[in-house]
Amino acid sequence: MKYNIGDYVFFNKLYSSSYDDKGIDPIYNDGRIVRIWKTAKNPYELCNNNGFINDECITGFVDKTITKEISENVSKIILKKGAYNLSKNKPIEDELIGIELDVLNVNNTKKYVIVSYNHKLIGKVSFRYVKDSF
Repeated sequence: MKYNIGDYVFFNKLYSSSYDDKGIDPIYNDGRIVRIWKTAKNPYELCNNNGFINDECITGFVDKTITKEISENVSKIILKKGAYNLSKNKPIEDELIGIELDVLNVNNTKKYVIVSYNHKLIGKVSFRYVKDSF
C-alpha cells in the first residue's frame, strides 16, 4: 500500500465499493483515507462514505514532509518545473512555469495554493512546486 489512513489525497476516479470494477468521474477530487481494505481492488475508503479509490486513480497527495508555509497575504507566486494541477489532474502547462501567477487562496493545512493567470483559473498546486523566492 502506497498510502496510509489519514492521508489526504487527490484522485480522478471514484468507486462505489471496494470491489467495484467501474469507476465514475468524481464531483470532488480530494479526500482523506479513513480505512484500508488490503485485499480489495479499491482498498482506500474515503471519509464520510464518499467512496473508494485505488493507487491508479490517485493523482497526488498532501505530502506531510512539506514543512513550507506560505503567507496567506501573498498575491503572486512562481511555479517550478514539474508542477501538477491537482484540480484538473494534469501537469501545469509549460508556458505557466517560471512566470508570476496570481494567488487566489493558500491552504497551509493541505499544502496547496490556488492560482490564476490573466483572470483565468489555473487550479490547485502543491507547495512542493512553488519557488521559495522570486
